Amino acid sequence: MTLVTVANATLDAVERAQRQVRASEERYRTYVEQSPDAIWRAELEQPLDLGLDEEEQFQGMYRYAHLAECNGVMARMYGFADPNEAVGMSFDNLMRPLGSQAAQIVRTFFHSGCRLNSFEVCVHGRQGTEMHFLCSVIGVVQDRMLVGAWGTLRDISDRKWLEEQLLRSQRLEVAGRVAGQVAHDFNNLLSPMTVYPDLIKAQLPEGHAASQFCDAMMEAALRMAEINEDLMTLGRRGLLEQEPFDLNQQVRWALEHVPSSPDSLAIRVELSPDLRLVNGSAAQLSRVIANLLLNAREAMQDAGLLSIRTENVYLDGAFGHHPQVEVGEYAVLHISDTGHGIPEGIRDKIFDAFFTTNKAKRRCSGLGLSVVEAIVKDHRGYIELGTEVGKGTTFSIYLPASDEATREVVDEGMVGGTESILVVDDDPLQREVSTRLLTSLGYRVRVAANGDEAVACLGDEPADLLILDMIMPDLDGLESYRGILQIRPGQKAIIVSGFSDSGLVRQVQALGAGSYVRKPVVPRKLARAVRAELDRESGREAGVDAPVPTRAACS
Repeated sequence: MTLVTVANATLDAVERAQRQVRASEERYRTYVEQSPDAIWRAELEQPLDLGLDEEEQFQGMYRYAHLAECNGVMARMYGFADPNEAVGMSFDNLMRPLGSQAAQIVRTFFHSGCRLNSFEVCVHGRQGTEMHFLCSVIGVVQDRMLVGAWGTLRDISDRKWLEEQLLRSQRLEVAGRVAGQVAHDFNNLLSPMTVYPDLIKAQLPEGHAASQFCDAMMEAALRMAEINEDLMTLGRRGLLEQEPFDLNQQVRWALEHVPSSPDSLAIRVELSPDLRLVNGSAAQLSRVIANLLLNAREAMQDAGLLSIRTENVYLDGAFGHHPQVEVGEYAVLHISDTGHGIPEGIRDKIFDAFFTTNKAKRRCSGLGLSVVEAIVKDHRGYIELGTEVGKGTTFSIYLPASDEATREVVDEGMVGGTESILVVDDDPLQREVSTRLLTSLGYRVRVAANGDEAVACLGDEPADLLILDMIMPDLDGLESYRGILQIRPGQKAIIVSGFSDSGLVRQVQALGAGSYVRKPVVPRKLARAVRAELDRESGREAGVDAPVPTRAACS
């Protein structure tokens, strides 16, 4: 073999080795750049003695460490378009853990042999934004001196946000269950306060001085009922009246009923003239609007610009903090203030039940925004928060548009009659209140304390109308109505309850029952519901094959 041959073979071997090295480097570079995680390497300008005390180690890491190289993911996390722009960034800028977390991380790093695996850290990014990372770090040690480190970062900010939302939902669920149960009991106690003042006034001479006391009692009871309604909504036990209404009209109503504004507060209203109608409860949405208007005024301390705007939009995908959105047309309400804005630390808490920053307002229930969010969700809508400290806040309410036309509701007053009515309620106070009210309107009233008694009572003597509570021992409203339909097919009924399960109520209505009236009973509402159902043309008959319970009697 000649020297030339040997030399050529050697050159070939060297070229192959170089190609293999280049291929290996290319694979490494591809892996690093295509990795979904941030990959970085840091160097220390001055080696750090591992024998130093904890404080010196901590200070040394932040004094001497700087970024030597990183991939594109790492650069973009910190606002750089090119990884080379991030090179040289100090460790202090690279990783600025919040609070005392920094010292604890460095201490654990050195105690663990300069290695940390999959630990969570919350840091401030280059723009000051809060980010959550899952990190792994391995130190480069030479002769018991730390000369550098490399590691990975996985952005888990979205996951942490979802976890916080889950925890918040769980807190709200617990608060809601408690609130719903309290509201149910409270409703029964409120009914006499909402009914008896009207009955007392009816027996007083016109202009009697005591009439004003009755009015004051009624007004206080209705305000208490509004608070109770908030508890019911928080408990997710509300049943929405699915009727089309004009959101603009509710904005005008809210503006007329909030306290008058001082000269220091300017109000700008821009209502879309062709705003789409929405389905749901106009009363509940009015409370949402009034609540947001009052919050905005408090944020500005009645000095600044309050803006109310409505518009039509089409949502075709996720937006803001809503990863899943029902595609379609929406009517949107924007309420903006020029107040101080909401600090980042409490933005995730403002929709929590009983959270409030208004320490001076003793009458504040703390339910405001939690109820707002619950009502919007009940309407299959979305609420979006936009805020910047020092510039103000905007709440945007997105409600699915309706294709139906508006229907005017005419107040016909309290019209009575002479028909027979059976009141079925397990609460004796509710039976007494309903009996007194309906008797005063001319109706013939009987009562039953439970479903068994109602079935037996109607077996003996029919009734023109059944007023049915939903939650009762033994037989609930649904089972009671099924039993009644066996002996009285087509029996007219309305539902009067304060602890409503919307699914249960819908099942009763599907069997033939009419409208639903929420407790505490408001005389005018109950009178209208009774008269409307009695006057409705009967054409629905329903029944199920089941044995009919027999039991004595109603009174």
